[in-house]
Amino acid sequence: MKKILIWDTMELKDTGGPSGYLFNIHEYLKEVPNSQIFFLSDLTRPSKGNKQHFDVKKKSLLNFFCQLIPRSVKNAAPILVLKKIIDNILYLHLILWKQFQINTIKISSSINLNEFDFIHFHFIPDLLRFKKNFSYYKGKKILTSHCPCPWTDETLSHEKKWVKFFRPIMIHHEINCYKYADYLMFPCKEAREPYEKEPRIKRLFHTNEFKFFYIPTGILKSPKQVFQTVSLDKWGIGENDFVIGFFGRHEVIKGYDILKDIAKDLLKQFDNLFFLCAGTGDIKPLQHSHWIELGFISNVQSYISKCDLYIQSNRQTYFDLITLELLRAGVITLLSDNGGNRFFKSFPSKDTIGISFFSPYDKTSIAKQVKSFIEEKNKHPDLHKQRKKANQLLFFNNFSVNHFITKYTTALQSMS
Repeated sequence: MKKILIWDTMELKDTGGPSGYLFNIHEYLKEVPNSQIFFLSDLTRPSKGNKQHFDVKKKSLLNFFCQLIPRSVKNAAPILVLKKIIDNILYLHLILWKQFQINTIKISSSINLNEFDFIHFHFIPDLLRFKKNFSYYKGKKILTSHCPCPWTDETLSHEKKWVKFFRPIMIHHEINCYKYADYLMFPCKEAREPYEKEPRIKRLFHTNEFKFFYIPTGILKSPKQVFQTVSLDKWGIGENDFVIGFFGRHEVIKGYDILKDIAKDLLKQFDNLFFLCAGTGDIKPLQHSHWIELGFISNVQSYISKCDLYIQSNRQTYFDLITLELLRAGVITLLSDNGGNRFFKSFPSKDTIGISFFSPYDKTSIAKQVKSFIEEKNKHPDLHKQRKKANQLLFFNNFSVNHFITKYTTALQSMS
């Protein structure tokens, strides 16, 4: 029996990205132990060599620099400019080089990594930090990325504009990471699409097809969040109204702006239509009494259950956990026809009557489909319920964690 060590250096919590992905697996294994899968966080403790401590060190260097300057000139404009330049240089050093060298975990000397046939990394910098152990570790290294696009672009989307000038350095680090991995695990082949828009990554992937294997993501059969009964009465939403949901970052890559555009016309046509949104981001929400912003919420499942339809308008898609949560809750879903979303097209049409697809660039088509679902709920409620039931069956038959664990361990047993 081959043993796998999941290299989880992030906090596991019921959210999106690698934290939520691994949270579901970890919680499942608490209830159904598996002698093959181990989590690093269960064997180690956090190290002080993390970004926070580097930031502290950076500040101490700046403070030392400031102490050398006479108080009378410390606040002079040239000194303040110089201080800002030094601060930016130290910050640049962190994101371009230092973050790939900082140890985020402290491994006990009692742990023999060579007891594990595979170490599975879920964060690009983690594999690069592990590079110093390459000569020591004799097993195989697996990498799974969880970004909706290349990790470099996801990282730079949250950085200052001038930092983007150094993208070639960061993409170089990322490509090296794919090279260092012995295997690359994606939830489906379609999830590679947003990565392969970067020509260098596309060439690398196509020349290293032998490294790839695919295991669809799985989540718990029931959410770990304490389900709270929520009422939409305060917004004037009743049982006969139609609620469209959107829970995610309010950013261009997530298509939040697309949702806003189609909502403007739809809200003029349907008095009983409401948009229920959660999350935050750079794009400002629509100003309308039927456009409701919940902000950051911890009880997402409670609000998902209130939606008649969910629009996932991603411009690029990896394989979103929220999609599986929607299927589990039996929510009819409109998916953008790209990336990992296309994986659902591989199922028989009778199993996916609760899922429809659209081009995120064809807003007329999106609006047309939304209208049909609104009318269907009023005129053909039985069909509407059938769609919801189909989504739940699709989830329980394919995307619960037990399905993932079986496929995962079986795949690794066949690999050398």
